[in-house]
This record gives sequence, structure tokens and C-alpha cells, in this order.
Amino acid sequence: MAYNRYEMKAARNRRNLRQADIADMLGIVPGVYSRKETGAGKFSLAEVDTLRKNMGLTDTEIKQIFFAN
Repeated sequence: MAYNRYEMKAARNRRNLRQADIADMLGIVPGVYSRKETGAGKFSLAEVDTLRKNMGLTDTEIKQIFFAN
């Protein structure tokens, strides 16, 4: 799955969320989330679904963030 880290950060910032907030949503520690956001780690499909629901990501945002290219 292609991933656009800049769009993920932008989506998080538009919602005034911290990395720690997203980590809590996913049930992981902030350091692990940080690696995912910077592209050093990967998001599972279950995590993408959790983010979609909890952050209110639109279909367009999901495509821009997780299915870039």
C-alpha cells in the first residue's frame, strides 16, 4: 500500500490532534505511531479503518494518504 506521510500529518494537524492522540486511537505507544507517520513503519488495514472512523477521514483523504500514486 502506497503511503503519503505528508498528507497524514496534514490530516492530523487539520483536526488539531497530536501524535499521542492518534497513538491512543490505535492502541499503540506514541513512538510506534511516530515511526508509522514518518514512513518508517506501515499501517495495517485495520488501523486505516480505525483512523477513518475516529478521525472522520473522507474517502478522498483515505485515497490521498494511503493509496497515493
